[in-house]
Amino acid sequence: AFERGEAIEVRDDDGKRVAAGITNYASSEVLRIRGLRSDLIAETLGYAYGEEVIHRDNLVLL
Repeated sequence: AFERGEAIEVRDDDGKRVAAGITNYASSEVLRIRGLRSDLIAETLGYAYGEEVIHRDNLVLL
C-alpha cells in the first residue's frame, strides 16, 4: 500500500520493474479509479489530484 506523494515502483504483469514515479493518488484511490476515463476521477472520488496516477513529469522509465 502507498499514500499520495510517495515514490512507487511500476511493474509489468511478470513483476519486472519498468518505471518509478511519484504518485498523485493513494493505492486505495487507485483501486477505485483503475480503468476509468480521466474525466470520471473527480466524479468517482469527489476530488481529483490530476488526470493520471503518475504524471509523466514525475515518471522515470527503467
